[in-house]
Amino acid sequence: MGTNYYARTEACEHCGRSDSDVHICKSLTVFRGYTADQPCALGVIESVADWRRVLRETPKLRVFDEYGREEEIAAFLDAIDATQLEQRRRQYDWMQAHYPGQTTDWLDAEGFSFCSQEFC
Repeated sequence: MGTNYYARTEACEHCGRSDSDVHICKSLTVFRGYTADQPCALGVIESVADWRRVLRETPKLRVFDEYGREEEIAAFLDAIDATQLEQRRRQYDWMQAHYPGQTTDWLDAEGFSFCSQEFC
């Protein structure tokens, strides 16, 4: 299927557990967007550029996958940057083909798929 990734700002120093996960993406290509109408605890995030800024600049922020493994932020961002354009827009193209004009999905300037609704 694909691995989901989450940002944690209140992660336990010992086990990494948190009650404040913010969904970042799935499979490094389908991103959760947070618009001005529906911001997350980290603010408005509408592009991968926004995610890069948040991940680099938010104090004590850590990234975990859905299995509880911590990801080093620089390596996580490098993995995102290594994805191909075709991979980045696959979810957006599928949604437009199957639900034309009915989604809140968008592409950012780098061609990454974004969704303003929670997904798994």
